[in-house]
Amino acid sequence: VQIDLQCFPGGFWSRTAFKDEVLMPMGQRDIIVAEDLVPEVVGVGCLRQVLDEGSITYLAVSDGSRRRGIGSIVVSDLIARCSARGIKTVTLEVRCHIYNI
Repeated sequence: VQIDLQCFPGGFWSRTAFKDEVLMPMGQRDIIVAEDLVPEVVGVGCLRQVLDEGSITYLAVSDGSRRRGIGSIVVSDLIARCSARGIKTVTLEVRCHIYNI
């Protein structure tokens, strides 16, 4: 939850939403956590599988760890998990208002 507050002012997900994501049955979701040597969480990605489609529901990289390819590694891992399950379609929803676009 700390990385969420750091990356998204006010938080992107509530504590309840994080809890719901973690408690979802195993076959339907994956959560990737990237840590550095400290160890400190530097990136998080969540994937939800619905039938034969994957949806990246969350992606965050800590401020101090950006521009190091961590987001790409997390997304690549999520996509590889989809591929291993035979999923051919993966979506990532982006909310432009977060970035004032």
